[in-house]
Amino acid sequence: MEHDGYLTAQMANKQERNRELLLLDLKENPDDPYTLYQLGKEAEIRDDFLEASNYYTRSMTRTPQDANWRHELIIRALHCLGKSGKVDQALDIADAQMPLWQESPDFFFVFGNLALEKAMNDLDRAMDHWLPLSQWSWQRCLDIGERPDLEGSVHGRGSFLAQHNLDLFNSQMGLAAEG
Repeated sequence: MEHDGYLTAQMANKQERNRELLLLDLKENPDDPYTLYQLGKEAEIRDDFLEASNYYTRSMTRTPQDANWRHELIIRALHCLGKSGKVDQALDIADAQMPLWQESPDFFFVFGNLALEKAMNDLDRAMDHWLPLSQWSWQRCLDIGERPDLEGSVHGRGSFLAQHNLDLFNSQMGLAAEG
């Protein structure tokens, strides 16, 4: 006997079924932060970053500070806001959240990505502010190291993924200085 529940067609059906169930739950409990969070994850899986960021930001305002999934919620929200073109909103949230996540490589990894994105859109402050902030953020990831104990932590953000970003950054900055 074989299980085919994870084939592409079955996964698409499951995702749609899950989405419908979550929407029904949200209708009954419109302020439930966990349902909003799960709807955000569902939208993110579909690469609908705008919808995901909307659900995540709604969830953030309702999620208790001590919720075990808050770390993952914040990281996903920042990522999806950035991916949906809301970099300034993401940076504002990151600024407010930073004191709470000083030991999260995931937070600083995403923050570095947001600062890099901002550098591409704010050329006047790119070299003196946004690019150094990206570099500092990825270095901070390495200083913290891996944190698998944090909910939703992505392996590598405290090590090889951050190092990869730093290596690319330093390589490109070296090329820019030569050019």
